[in-house]
Amino acid sequence: ENNRQLIQSELGGASNNALALLDTLCNTPLVSARIVSEILDVTAATGNSLINKLVRIGILEERGKQKRNRIFRYQKYWDIMYDLDS
Repeated sequence: ENNRQLIQSELGGASNNALALLDTLCNTPLVSARIVSEILDVTAATGNSLINKLVRIGILEERGKQKRNRIFRYQKYWDIMYDLDS
């Protein structure tokens, strides 16, 4: 719920796509621009822009430092589901 409020307050016009993506991140916590564009039926550029916005507000985190085919994860979900230190 906090992520939904954060998206609505921070992303303005992009919030509809961001909320739609948020709804799928528990089932697909690792995404790329290509995956986001397929999920939302938008261009790769739009998917990449949305990912960058979600990184900026702390919902997604980049894994690795590739220049192409970058992978991002839904950090809050990942911490809960895959934190082996708990």
